Amino acid sequence: MTTIMQKWLRLILVAASVFAIDQLAKAWVVYSMAVGETIEIIPPLVPYFQLTRVTNTGIAFGMFTGGNLVLLGLTSIVVIVLLLIYRNLPPHLRLQQVAFAMIIGGALGNIADRIRFGHVVDFVHVIIPNIVSNVSNFADHFVVIGVLLILLDTFLQERREKDKIAESEPLSPEVNP
Repeated sequence: MTTIMQKWLRLILVAASVFAIDQLAKAWVVYSMAVGETIEIIPPLVPYFQLTRVTNTGIAFGMFTGGNLVLLGLTSIVVIVLLLIYRNLPPHLRLQQVAFAMIIGGALGNIADRIRFGHVVDFVHVIIPNIVSNVSNFADHFVVIGVLLILLDTFLQERREKDKIAESEPLSPEVNP
């Protein structure tokens, strides 16, 4: 199999896995929980971590609520742009390929929700007192992890390049007094 085929197969496998994990979790939530219901899955972590089913027609942290159709269009455009960027990723940047695939799979998971339900299904409820109370989903988490992996890989690449440059520079001759 060629490296180009491996690259596209990696995208399909990772994005499909992310999409499946997200959609299976959301199916369980839709089937098992009423909107607004909270389940305390790990009692010692309550109230910091629990499951709460909510509907979200906006974006993160409840911003831009009611913009479902606009967000559906924007997210679709973002996926297309990410695919175009992915097409140009060099074959050796496997971590970035996985990261882009995670972002694309997560975006597709939320697109599917907006098409099927008219909103995104959120259920992972994290509370950090006096800082944040946020309900999100696995698609959102995969997008965030993907972005962090891209940043990490970019940082590591820059370090490798600096190390190569440092190794290739001749040592300065010692000065004898």
